Amino acid sequence: MLPESTTPSPVAEQQVTVAPPREEMRELTTAERATLADGFAAGLENPDSVKFRWTKVPKVLTAHSFDYCGLIVVKGTGNSPTIRPFLATITTAGGSIIGGAIAALNGDDRAETRDVIPRLCLQEGLNPFDAK
Repeated sequence: MLPESTTPSPVAEQQVTVAPPREEMRELTTAERATLADGFAAGLENPDSVKFRWTKVPKVLTAHSFDYCGLIVVKGTGNSPTIRPFLATITTAGGSIIGGAIAALNGDDRAETRDVIPRLCLQEGLNPFDAK
């Protein structure tokens, strides 16, 4: 039997990383919603047939851009509305929201792709289903 080592293993020396506490969050203002709706709808096929459900954003906007998740309500022709999660990037300048664009949107309701966007959002600590 080998003698026990008194030197801690590299695994024991590793510190456990704890996610930083979520920033203080706030609702989007009416003006911010209008700015984002214009930017988000620009890349969509039928921008007039969509409505957005919004999630909160950080109270203090220090980054030049940040990830954002929400829900989009798409009105189909003759169909009931479809609610789809989306992942977007919001751009800021001087602590104000100046624009945004949808980076990813579930385009269909296939079982194999339905959870892709929510998973991406959750990996970033965001939840599109918190949208109102």
